[in-house]
Amino acid sequence: LHSVIAKSTVYSHQTEEPRLSTSESDLHHRTPKSALPNTNLSVSFLGATTATTSAAAPAVAGHYFLLVKANITCILIMGRLTAVLTALAAPSLVHGSSNAADISLSVPESTLQEADLVLDDECAGDDSSEECAFVALQLRGASASAAAAVTLDQSDVAAAEAFLREEHWRAWQAAHEDPTAAAQYSECKMSSNNTCDLKSLDGKPTLVYPGGETTCIDSGEYAFAVNPGDTDKLVIFFEGGGACWEAKGNIVLQCTDTLPKAIATSGLGAGIQNRKNEKNPFRSYTIVEPLYCSGDAHMGNAIRDWNGQKMPQKGYLNAQAAVDWVKANFPNKLQNLVVSGFSAGALGTVGWVNHLFDTIPAESQVMLVDSYAGVFPPHTEPPILKDWGTCTAPIFAEQQQQQCLEGRFTIKEAAEVALENHPEATFAYIQSKVDGSQIWFYKGVAMSYFAMNEAIIDENQFYRKSLHLMMDLAEYANFKLFLVSGNQHCFTDSDVFFTSTSAGVNDTSGVPIDKWVAKVINHEPAQSVCYGVFASATGGGSDGADFDFCDIRLAARLKDDEAKEEEEE
Repeated sequence: LHSVIAKSTVYSHQTEEPRLSTSESDLHHRTPKSALPNTNLSVSFLGATTATTSAAAPAVAGHYFLLVKANITCILIMGRLTAVLTALAAPSLVHGSSNAADISLSVPESTLQEADLVLDDECAGDDSSEECAFVALQLRGASASAAAAVTLDQSDVAAAEAFLREEHWRAWQAAHEDPTAAAQYSECKMSSNNTCDLKSLDGKPTLVYPGGETTCIDSGEYAFAVNPGDTDKLVIFFEGGGACWEAKGNIVLQCTDTLPKAIATSGLGAGIQNRKNEKNPFRSYTIVEPLYCSGDAHMGNAIRDWNGQKMPQKGYLNAQAAVDWVKANFPNKLQNLVVSGFSAGALGTVGWVNHLFDTIPAESQVMLVDSYAGVFPPHTEPPILKDWGTCTAPIFAEQQQQQCLEGRFTIKEAAEVALENHPEATFAYIQSKVDGSQIWFYKGVAMSYFAMNEAIIDENQFYRKSLHLMMDLAEYANFKLFLVSGNQHCFTDSDVFFTSTSAGVNDTSGVPIDKWVAKVINHEPAQSVCYGVFASATGGGSDGADFDFCDIRLAARLKDDEAKEEEEE
């Protein structure tokens, strides 16, 4: 802020002397975020008003100065909330304010030339750089011409702001919290003379506090949950709870950040942990649940310096503590081992499964991923994993670790390694076609990386992206897919597990999820499932809905499944 803009001259607020930027070679200049002052600001743009409150400098990404020929665009973008100041046609004077005063800037109608727009370096490397640049500038507050190929409206801007305010995440978390959950657990703290062994839990759901380096992102204590059952049937159930990451200076805190919140969303007594429902195929299993309060999909090992605080992301160490307990308490070969997880825990499931199948012997090994396919905006997933400290986690082979360090590793590749290494195991995915939370996080990741062309993805586009990923995995004979019509996020942690079919939640016209899962974990014949007419993922849908179809490539897989069933019979 405190920037003066006039004609072709830009003075940026810095710690050193003001710098004059007028040359073609100096079109892009980022002000160091440490140089930004604390500011109260209210800005009106694109017809919408938004406000920040005491936005501390470290939480702000910095502001960009973009020279577009003789016109100037000044942008402060997406720290924890977006504010955009734009001057396009006439010479303008814009003053930042350290007071909570309204700043209104009238943006004249202007035709932005594509040749100018591609100068936006945040779109570098994108296949559709012209479109990317245009959309990026629109969302940043630039006036769009009537001939724009892509048009954003106030709802797009509002969505960006809502994401940064964590509205969607907090609403989801509140809706899934069970305030009585903590009272349903016993507690056991591990020490040199207390291992909290399975027998000592006396069959009661118990929170086990392993101590050591385990911790939540708030630096508080950590526990994993044990729901005792059969000693030869085990589920390692990775809890979900959003994600926290940093991208291009944007700190995104959309994850469960304390142990009490993780306990409240553990799903105890519901879904696969519902001991009372006779339809539950896991009714008698012991379920060990690495609770989730690290924001790193159970794979991180890093200390983040965010907003002036040290915030540990130790999901790998937390999960390892639970796995160590499992190995100590289940020394004999299991009859059934299921590695499962929901939401962010689904990503953790895929990350951990190869290691767990390698180190925990069982007659039957099944992976069950619930509601996170692993679809990310281009070029965003590898740096997030690397920043989490995932690359050095021993759950990955040396080759994978090196790929991760080089920024070339994805969760999909982790799945492919596990599929190839364990051909006798079954790898099953449950995925809603247009999962609302997955789409929301896809958009949020895109926004945090300034990839605004990806941030406006719709349900149709997301469904096709997830299909492409799934159909690649379907090349493996031991992969199975259960697609659910609709936007439901997560099934195994709630009792919608018993009321949902491939046709949707509370729709009895499809294949029931619980019955399909029972077949999968018992190695009974179970085909991949999708409700709809077969069509190409690159074409349109049927009956007027762009996602009411099933990928034609799945039809070939179903024929293979049928042939395998006949052979087994």
